[in-house]
Amino acid sequence: MNRARQGRTTGRRGAISPLAGALFALASPALASGEDARAALAPAGAVETAQMFLTICVETQPDFAVAEVLLADGPFAYQPADGIWYHQALDLTVKLVDVRGRPGCSLVAGTEENARFALSLLSHAAADGEVYAELIDEDTLGRSYLRALVIGEAFQ
Repeated sequence: MNRARQGRTTGRRGAISPLAGALFALASPALASGEDARAALAPAGAVETAQMFLTICVETQPDFAVAEVLLADGPFAYQPADGIWYHQALDLTVKLVDVRGRPGCSLVAGTEENARFALSLLSHAAADGEVYAELIDEDTLGRSYLRALVIGEAFQ
């Protein structure tokens, strides 16, 4: 069953379902610490963000074991204090999480492109699985911050 359509949100504030809101509260990485740190990074492009979400999160389902290898081999630095992988050039983070006993992969990106277009790309990234995408901040440093989450199968 394709559950991606059931899990998509419109990106409007307040449009996210209570379940998805609870999941995001559990699974969302914080924005990179400090506006100065984020401002020094390039904004993530909508297509680039969707491609990273697809490659790192969606294609590594159901348990995301390969995601950590991709992150370690890519332009990311892991911060064990918060469990977040920080992209070294783009305003983009990834966090592998436990969502009520199920593995999840969450991505947050700051973009200067059309936020609705970026949300559409993110929410259509998966043919299978539970995918949630939302706009979390419309104007910080002239960027819109988007969050996408895909949830895999229950842990065995």
